[in-house]
Amino acid sequence: MKIEVTPVFSYAFAETILSDINSKDVINTLKMEKYSSTHYSSNNNEDVDIFISKNLNIIKKFPLLNRRVNKALRTYISDVLQYTDVKYKITRSWGTMTPPGGKSQRHKHCNSWISGIYYPKTINDGEGGDIKFYSKRDNFFQFDDSYPVNLFNSMEHIYTPTENMLILFDSSLEHKITKNLSNQDRYSIAFNVFPVGKIGMGDSQLTLSVN
Repeated sequence: MKIEVTPVFSYAFAETILSDINSKDVINTLKMEKYSSTHYSSNNNEDVDIFISKNLNIIKKFPLLNRRVNKALRTYISDVLQYTDVKYKITRSWGTMTPPGGKSQRHKHCNSWISGIYYPKTINDGEGGDIKFYSKRDNFFQFDDSYPVNLFNSMEHIYTPTENMLILFDSSLEHKITKNLSNQDRYSIAFNVFPVGKIGMGDSQLTLSVN
């Protein structure tokens, strides 16, 4: 019997390689930043050990990276989401440093529409702190792990960062940095995006402005 299957209410996860970015320069700059330590999650009482840059507009330090990120965002918004006339602004961007043994809590980015992460460096495959995403679907039944995992039955998805990788995703998706099993610090630059200008229609229309 032939059946037609359609992914319903899918979340667009995008990735691209920014091959013209000098990743060594990015890492050297990130190493010079001042960081604040994060050791505790008030959401789930999970011990964490990551460091967030005190500069929350850090992407401005990297003009070429900033241009490439914005180009990818315009493509994601207009071609993938097909919001061809929606304007946006990167509201916050920060460096993240995960030391050996460090990890983050499971979280999502509030007060944001689209989030993204740029990874300047590859660390040993599967050892350098992958990023794990969690499904928003309720998991009423659990089956053993002998069955193949696919788009329709998975409850989590893991991505291993590679050099100069940029990922974009819906800010409501929960995710975490898995434990850094390597002996190297793991660096990345994360950012949040907000729509600006006229949004909606009729009595639900509003104009958003972000400083």
